[in-house]
Amino acid sequence: MGFFDRVRNVASKPWFHPWLSASEADGKTSMVPNAQFLVRFSTRSLGCFCISRFDGLNGLHHLYRYDQHNGFFIDVDSDGVFESLDAIIALNPVLRMPCTDSPVSWIYQQL
Repeated sequence: MGFFDRVRNVASKPWFHPWLSASEADGKTSMVPNAQFLVRFSTRSLGCFCISRFDGLNGLHHLYRYDQHNGFFIDVDSDGVFESLDAIIALNPVLRMPCTDSPVSWIYQQL
């Protein structure tokens, strides 16, 4: 999958909230009934994504980097490499209830 295909794939997802900060993500995931997670760009690491979720007590943020040769990974020492953000979400049992009011996914629903 090429770069623009990956961008389109992520941006079309209802759980993608690209411009939220960590504190805004905490607020959104803790205030929306049954919302467990959302995906956003990292505000600290250029080119990285964060999966933000609320565990009932705290906001948790997991940073994923993308390498064009290896895929998505948490950090260099991690054994967990994933083909896509969809794969990370599908394989993680705590990521079942997305916060689905993405500000950008509607663009792709119109195509």
